[in-house]
Amino acid sequence: MEHVPRERNQEANRLSQLAMAGYETLPEATMVEQVEKKAFQTNEVMSNDASEGGVGGGGDPWYQDVLDFLSTGVLPVDPPLANKIHR
Repeated sequence: MEHVPRERNQEANRLSQLAMAGYETLPEATMVEQVEKKAFQTNEVMSNDASEGGVGGGGDPWYQDVLDFLSTGVLPVDPPLANKIHR
């Protein structure tokens, strides 16, 4: 995967400008289609509340190991996890 700067991605740049400015600023020749149907249906809502253990629930939030490393410099005992955090 490669990051493409917004200046080199005109479509993404236009979409971000539209999202920030709104319809009023569009040139008259711009065609806008409003889609009423949702692209996907979700039945489950996952918590991102640290007190509930983040995604999946229970235990520490997903970022706790990273936060511990940044604040204390101590890596987790699990070698693959420690490698991911230390990168």
